[in-house]
Amino acid sequence: MLLNRFLGHFRRQDWLAIALDFVIVVLGIFVGLQVDQWNESRKDRVLEAQYIESLKADVMTDIAQLDAAIQLAADRSRLGRVVHSAMDRRVVDIDPNEFIWAVWNTWLFNFPAYTRATYDELLSTGNLRLLRDPELKAQIAAYYTEIDNSQQWTVNWREAQTAMERTIPDLLDFYIREAGMLRYTGGPEWLSEPFEFDQAVADDILSRILEHPSAKGEIQNMTRIQDTQYTSLNRVRAKAVVLAESM
Repeated sequence: MLLNRFLGHFRRQDWLAIALDFVIVVLGIFVGLQVDQWNESRKDRVLEAQYIESLKADVMTDIAQLDAAIQLAADRSRLGRVVHSAMDRRVVDIDPNEFIWAVWNTWLFNFPAYTRATYDELLSTGNLRLLRDPELKAQIAAYYTEIDNSQQWTVNWREAQTAMERTIPDLLDFYIREAGMLRYTGGPEWLSEPFEFDQAVADDILSRILEHPSAKGEIQNMTRIQDTQYTSLNRVRAKAVVLAESM
């Protein structure tokens, strides 16, 4: 219809009408493009809000994981020093159950399971561009970089743990089989069960540690690793809190 009208104006050489038709067409195209752009922008803002909400949920989950891992690292470092003290004094003069629990914890680690699904999706899809706040994007990058820096030590620490298992397998077997530690690690119900190890068992474990050529050094090394992990995880948590507060 518009084309027929334009041709009619052209045959009559009605240049003013032709100019008006041209302006109408151009305006129509411009308005259409603007509407499309507005719709795309609106979709982007909705998607941006969804990503930020999902990222915050991931980070809050990470903080809970970090809190648990930090507390465990602190507890195991403390227990490691309980063992160090007994080794230095060559006597178990505390509750034997506490000492045995301390030795058991010297080779245990806890690594938080970080939730990276949203961040990985932003990277893989290129949708990181949807986040308009450059400071927020910088904080997100800093947080996940800190995680990567922390996790680069995981392999080394796992190797140290494995080395300790190889160094004193007889001692670990003693816990599990002879001393009955297996019943304390079989499920959540063990938390309500009292330890029943006596002084003789504690003295025997200490003597095995002191007689072993590498056990003392391995236990001290694992305690240092717990201290390092405690510091590293606190750095990650600090960035997680800053990021969560920015979203």
